[in-house]
Amino acid sequence: MINIRFNFNENINKFNSHIGYGIRPTERRKGYNKINLYLGLMKAKELGLKKVKLNCENDNIGSIKTIIALGGILKLSEIDPSDNILTNVYYIDVDNSLKKYENIYKKYI
Repeated sequence: MINIRFNFNENINKFNSHIGYGIRPTERRKGYNKINLYLGLMKAKELGLKKVKLNCENDNIGSIKTIIALGGILKLSEIDPSDNILTNVYYIDVDNSLKKYENIYKKYI
């Protein structure tokens, strides 16, 4: 599952994100979420997003690896006051990521 939010105001909450995703627990650790995120970046490009913001809890190693695997750059790591959880915020340059990782992920689409 992937959700793309393309019309939020980033100034409202620094922990908002453009993309949210999830993989069924039985299918985790198989690389599917990287393909899922690649598909999400393709849709983000269609929607006109040049850069997307993603966040995850600091202890969510799987999500961190997925985001970094698609070119995510850590911009912020701090406590989200809405839930008091240490949260990482990443940005991905959509065009660069799609181009750089095309040979890796496009064959699965």
